[in-house]
Amino acid sequence: MFIPQNFKYKKTFRPRIKQKVYSYSKNVNMSYGDFGFKSLESGWLNSKNLETIRKILNKQLKKTGSFVVKIFPNYTITKKPLEVRMGKGKGNVDTWVFPIKIGTIFIELKGIPYSKAVELFQTCQIKLPIKIKLIINDAIYKE
Repeated sequence: MFIPQNFKYKKTFRPRIKQKVYSYSKNVNMSYGDFGFKSLESGWLNSKNLETIRKILNKQLKKTGSFVVKIFPNYTITKKPLEVRMGKGKGNVDTWVFPIKIGTIFIELKGIPYSKAVELFQTCQIKLPIKIKLIINDAIYKE
C-alpha cells in the first residue's frame, strides 16, 4: 500500500540519516489528533513497517477513533542478488523507505481515551525498528 504511484526516478540515492541520539524535547506540533507517536531516534521506516502499524490501528480502533499516518516512503533501497559479481550497474529496487529524524511525529490518533492510546502505543512499539514515545496534544489536554 505504501508505494508511490508516480515517481521521477526509479532508483534514488540512499538517504542520509544522522547518528542515533535520544531526544527529550517537549515541543509538540500536532495538527490533527489528540495523541501522537514521536520518534526518539533517527532511522528508516520502510513500507512494511507502516503497513503493519496501519493494520494494527485499523483492527484495534474499528469505528471508535481515527488515525493519520503523516509520512510516506518515497526513497528506494536497492539490493543486488546474492553471489553476483561486482559491477554491472545498480541492483533492483528492494524496499521503499522514509528517513525519519529525531522528534518527528509520524502517526496521530484522534477520538480515543488515554488508556486505549497507551495500549495501542505498546503494541506498535514492538513492531517498529526505532524507539518511539507517546505524546499528548497540549492544546487539548492541559495538566
